[in-house]
Amino acid sequence: MRVPVVKTVAVKRKKKTVYQLDYMLNGKRIREIVAHNKKDAKLIQAQRQQDLTLGIHGIYPAQSKIISLKDLISQYLNTKSGIVRDSTYGRYKNYFDGFEKFMHKYFSAACDNIRLITHKYLQECFSRLKKEPVNKTKPWHPNTINILRDLLIEMFNVAVNDKYLETNPVLHTIPLKVVKTNTIKYYTDDQLNIIWDKLNEHWVPIMKFLAYTGLRKNEMINLVWDNVSMDDNNPTITITSTDEYQTKSGRSQTIRITKTAYEILKKQVGKHSRYVFVNEKGKKYVEQLQMKN
Repeated sequence: MRVPVVKTVAVKRKKKTVYQLDYMLNGKRIREIVAHNKKDAKLIQAQRQQDLTLGIHGIYPAQSKIISLKDLISQYLNTKSGIVRDSTYGRYKNYFDGFEKFMHKYFSAACDNIRLITHKYLQECFSRLKKEPVNKTKPWHPNTINILRDLLIEMFNVAVNDKYLETNPVLHTIPLKVVKTNTIKYYTDDQLNIIWDKLNEHWVPIMKFLAYTGLRKNEMINLVWDNVSMDDNNPTITITSTDEYQTKSGRSQTIRITKTAYEILKKQVGKHSRYVFVNEKGKKYVEQLQMKN
């Protein structure tokens, strides 16, 4: 079979010029936009020519296995399913959805073969995610983009181990700078007192307990009496995973609580046999609880 000849063609658009690959394969003409500059287009052209040549002659070496970006992401996320919390898995998926959408928009050819993904593409991705809205919402915070970068490093390391790549392109990218502030935001005692005065009486002990312990909402909802020590000299609560609830870190921790928090716990005794804080009907809160005035 004759080896196709891959050409690079410049296509002028209203605001800029893009570059596409043009070749015949199995009697069908392939035209595919692959880059926004000539240099990258030529690199992709050379790689595509090599891939087609090897494929036609059936001499793909083992280390030249091809996988699409979509399949690589799917395989990576499958390794996380059941290992990380559902909320963490959902967050990872959102990161990769945004990344894949960007790659399809600007470097579609690289989505079919991850060997065409370069560190330049990835760095541009990070830069654009900081400026362009994702999923019609808003641009990503630099810290979020850096988390994506860490995930990509792990994912592409897997691709290297599986012989889809020889090197990890993400390692040659640079994390975005995150502006750190020394300003700590907190409520003053006067502000807290105003909040307590305005709250429905039922919510006051709950919100006070959150304020004086620093617990997360779901940690408070799932706090059970078995994990509470009512020792007057050393009152503590233990935050741990159960069959119903998984902590964010997956680890258990015991916290010594203040006298104010301890007094709140005393007043909760007898309201429920298992859960420390319950709703006005004496039942466990759902995790999507909403306060009512």
